[in-house]
Amino acid sequence: MISEVANERRGENRLVTGTIKIFVVDDHPLFRYGLMAVLSEYPEFRVVGDAADSIEALSRIEKIHPDIVIMDIFMPKKDGIKATSLIKKRSPNTEIIILTISDNEDIFLSAIKAGAKGYLLKGIGILEIVEAVKLVANGEAMVSPDMATRLLERFRDSSHANGENHSGKKGTNELSAREKEVLKLTARGSSNKEIASNLFISDTTVKAHMRNILEKLRAKNRAEAVGVAIARGILEKEERYD
Repeated sequence: MISEVANERRGENRLVTGTIKIFVVDDHPLFRYGLMAVLSEYPEFRVVGDAADSIEALSRIEKIHPDIVIMDIFMPKKDGIKATSLIKKRSPNTEIIILTISDNEDIFLSAIKAGAKGYLLKGIGILEIVEAVKLVANGEAMVSPDMATRLLERFRDSSHANGENHSGKKGTNELSAREKEVLKLTARGSSNKEIASNLFISDTTVKAHMRNILEKLRAKNRAEAVGVAIARGILEKEERYD
């Protein structure tokens, strides 16, 4: 795979002069090492470090000051969005490209607000990642086409995004008080059984609430639901789990 990518690279025009220093942050070792290996095949790139979590990454990035950080979102200890904000404060010349599985618009908007210059979905080709690194290093922004499409669709239906339907009535995507309680306990790492015990409800009821939460927040799983809730201000960052 690496040799095939290298062969394709030889015919490309370089967009930048000099070496782009890259730091990779992802808690999946196989993915992280694979990405680093492929990026190292490009002479215009130099991979200067990596980390499995954002706490370790913050400490090292402050010393190295790479040009580009490729950052996952859902990681232990501190999520990639919070880490992005801290990196921009401590190393303002470092640009961040988010590389994640999440195509949730609220998480995307939070990442951009935190200072990310790129937002790519995992599954994208290596050549697209290479192009994104070059563009962001040159001061441009890069967003996966799928995300751009989803955002256009969202803005076309801005009335629904504001919680209203076409008849002017209040939308149904607002969490109930009970759903907020369930989500708050979820963010603290409680299991369904623990949530049921704490709120004096059945496991089945907890599961029903969780299904409603995922649907209303348009999240794929519990972790993403917590991320969306933090992004929207439904939960405070201190209420999330590590």
